[in-house]
Amino acid sequence: MTSTTEKTHAVLIGIETYAIGADWDLTGPALDACRVGHWLVDRGVPPANITLLVAPLRANDAEVQRLAGEVGVRPADHTAIREALTTSLYYAKSDLLVIYWGGHGVFNVDGSRRLFYAEASRRDKRNIDLTSLLTALRSNLYASHPCQLILVDACTTLVGTRNWGASLPVERLAAGEPTAGQVQNTLLAAGVGQIAVNDTVQRTGLFSNVALGALAAMPNGEWPPDPIRLRDSVNTEFQNLRERGRTNQVPTHVWFQSGGEEGHLLFTTRVEETRASAAAVGQLLLTARQAARLHAVLDGLAVPESLALLYEDATRKVLGLPRCPDDIWAAVEVLRTAHSARPLFEFVVRLADKADPATRQQLWTWLRHTAPPEDLHELATLNSMLRRTTFLIRVNETMLGPGYDVTIWSYSGGEGCQVLASDTPMTWRQVAAHLSDILRDIADIGGLVPVFEFELPLSLVQHPVETLPADLGDGKHTIGDYCPVVVRPTEQLVGAADLESWHQRWRQLQSDGDRYRDQSVIVLPAVVRDRPSEQWQDVLCAGIYGLRDQSTGLLGPALAATTAAGIPALLWHRGTPARADDESALSGILRGHALRNLPDLIHQLRRNAQHPQAPLDHPGRSVVLLWHDPNHLPPTTRWTAPIREGTR
Repeated sequence: MTSTTEKTHAVLIGIETYAIGADWDLTGPALDACRVGHWLVDRGVPPANITLLVAPLRANDAEVQRLAGEVGVRPADHTAIREALTTSLYYAKSDLLVIYWGGHGVFNVDGSRRLFYAEASRRDKRNIDLTSLLTALRSNLYASHPCQLILVDACTTLVGTRNWGASLPVERLAAGEPTAGQVQNTLLAAGVGQIAVNDTVQRTGLFSNVALGALAAMPNGEWPPDPIRLRDSVNTEFQNLRERGRTNQVPTHVWFQSGGEEGHLLFTTRVEETRASAAAVGQLLLTARQAARLHAVLDGLAVPESLALLYEDATRKVLGLPRCPDDIWAAVEVLRTAHSARPLFEFVVRLADKADPATRQQLWTWLRHTAPPEDLHELATLNSMLRRTTFLIRVNETMLGPGYDVTIWSYSGGEGCQVLASDTPMTWRQVAAHLSDILRDIADIGGLVPVFEFELPLSLVQHPVETLPADLGDGKHTIGDYCPVVVRPTEQLVGAADLESWHQRWRQLQSDGDRYRDQSVIVLPAVVRDRPSEQWQDVLCAGIYGLRDQSTGLLGPALAATTAAGIPALLWHRGTPARADDESALSGILRGHALRNLPDLIHQLRRNAQHPQAPLDHPGRSVVLLWHDPNHLPPTTRWTAPIREGTR
């Protein structure tokens, strides 16, 4: 939209002193408000079009007057701010409306951002609801200001961390009906839960200083200022500041555009906020048309049993959202209230993974038409991880002579199929040749490396299957060089009666396994006289130490005890004379790591252990991971004697 500086209006507010007392004093917001005014005048905005409201520290009075120049200065009290934001703007008209607010702020329990008035006291923390302000400014009451640039330099710390002992008072602005043609670009100094740094030496807010520098660098004659360029400049500078250890602050932004009968938010903030309410900006995600199209696709989708887990996975980085509703569309409606659209898009990707092929294709068509282009690559990566192929290699001893009876199944997402069934006994070298063919085919199409799961009889579970040779035409390697390799013993697979409890513990690992929890991990000796399995109800992974040789004599009872307790993941080292302390090595692997990533973690540790300078007692050397995934349970194959034709 084109505009002129003569038709630009601004309301600039900077509050440094509060009725609550000196411990709330800030030095910078009033001066920053004046600096924004100075920049506007320098670009040609008439001083009469600028409302400058400040509550400065007494030490900053003279500097405020100097920086304000031709712009009149008024006290930033409650009455003046309300009058400026309501009556004055209602009767004014602009091509571009600029609003700046610097001072204290919090993120309230109801999901709204609050900015404090100078009158805020210990008993009455008077504040304005920024969410309400943004909503009102987008309504027909402010239709005379179709293009808005809003800068807010205030903390967004969680109100619950302040120990105030009382809820905040509520003050909202009246909002009219949504109106077509509104563009509202809001830049916020910090993500939810973060402090907005104030530089007391330079007497400026870090965000305000960076934003003003970016605005000043924009060419003269370009008006209105490009919000995308402003956002990118601010983000780049803050990335540099974070890399230098100056701050952890992450500015965020909310773009709103309306057209026709529906408005929509364009969320492109790259760093996820840790808490959301969306309607922290007073608006639902998705246009009515986008929501209707998604609704039409989901109408034909059966509710997956794992709906709650899909929802939890998609919202893992977002606090403040309710628990998963019982139906798919209700879950989507909840996610439409999040500050970022990313959890909603991830939820749709996870739904697509569980859907039938036709619905999966429709959901991805919707995502390609709806998600921002910069998000699609990451969503595609997530989809690849969800649909990562796992090959289950079942190896059984055979009655037909030397070698093994081998069957291989392929699992991708929730779908599985048999890809090999040996009709004659196979040697380990022949098994390795088949797995090499699989790896070569995946490499040819550029697919994600698979996971190899070996289901072995207890007598073979110590066999170093990760060292089977892999011939991909690039030298001598093993299958463990290329992909994660895990095992599970055939004898320990539970019966149908225990299958539900097995699934339940596995779902717990998938749900809680992306963060470390001390109660989820136990390291115990192979010989335990009294195995307190009833005390292992929360254990998701056990490390077993004390297996000093390659035999399975001690391993069998340890596996039986941990499997009976329902523990889905086990870790141990094969006979390793060079390692004096297996217990510490196992603890070092498990402590502080996400359990859900154990196959990839063990894969990397094994690779590190092969480095020429790796010590003999490297924790990745000879490490074994047992991984009980109940979703990979092919039917049991039974051996039958061959039928001989002819006479007896």
